[in-house]
Amino acid sequence: MLRRMAERKKTTPARIALAWLLAQKPWIVPIPGTRKLERLEENLGAADLQLTPEDLREIESAASRITAQGARYPNTFRSWSVAEESAERTPIVAISEEARRNHDAQFPDQTSTLTRTDPELIEIFDNWAFDEVLRDGTLDARTRLMVQMAALIACQAVNEYRVILGGALNVGVTPIEVKEILYQSVPYVGMAKSFDFLHVTNEVLQSRGIELPLEGQSTTNADTRFEKGLGLQRRLFGDRIDQMYTHSPKDMLHIQKYLSANCFGDYYTRTGLDLKMRELLTFAMIASLGGCEPQLGGHVAANLSVGNDRQALLSAVTQLLPLIGYPRTLNAIRIIDEGTSARSEGSSQ
Repeated sequence: MLRRMAERKKTTPARIALAWLLAQKPWIVPIPGTRKLERLEENLGAADLQLTPEDLREIESAASRITAQGARYPNTFRSWSVAEESAERTPIVAISEEARRNHDAQFPDQTSTLTRTDPELIEIFDNWAFDEVLRDGTLDARTRLMVQMAALIACQAVNEYRVILGGALNVGVTPIEVKEILYQSVPYVGMAKSFDFLHVTNEVLQSRGIELPLEGQSTTNADTRFEKGLGLQRRLFGDRIDQMYTHSPKDMLHIQKYLSANCFGDYYTRTGLDLKMRELLTFAMIASLGGCEPQLGGHVAANLSVGNDRQALLSAVTQLLPLIGYPRTLNAIRIIDEGTSARSEGSSQ
């Protein structure tokens, strides 16, 4: 990772490492040693290298996935300190074979440092999230990780998003699909919340040798975005859209037009993801935001209209549970119950 960053910044890994140390605390001073003039000049160059907040987060995220190996002192010294003996003891984390297999399939060669510092929590969480929860869902790995990425954007969990993004790319989610998940988030969580995720995504894609920008996916222009967006709204929500226009106060009508032209005309009409997937991702984002139950109810109906049935929605929210917690999950389940019950009653009449 340091080598890739050094290549991007046209410098050396050693300077990146020293610059990272210098950026930690004002009282932290690296003391590199060398007997060669060229190495001394290389080390001194770190003082002029400025790392951005995104650079620092990338380094810290990579470092957090490294498990330290070996003792701090030689064995002959260890008897001098009872505290050192306790610190070097490696806790045993009893992760089930199924949980370990599922974890390694998505995140090969990655071991969290939390297995050392918080072994009981990791044992509880991994056995639940990577074993029990996966047994109770019907989503394939690609769909599950795409839904979780959408939820993490809404939750503003940028560090966990970086990890899940790597797993998604590992199981075959394409760079275009990744970008479209992000773009779909903008009208629902706002650009302010999507901004950092765009930068993280670009860093991860470029670190894998993917050239940006990707191929464009827009299908509308200034002349067509409103009509195409309105048509898509009517397809998803039916007569309710015309009623909203009819009953909207004149001083609020511009919001309805924004929804048609911007939210649906600019974003929903894009290629890269089909409508069924976009609606499932939107459901995941709104459920994860919390406090948006009226909008969530509308998108339960929209999901049903494009073929995402009750089971698909319940499977999605089940896979979100480890990331968003029980309160928002239970609220989403209540909205699913209300939406699917209303549809069943309507079809039986």
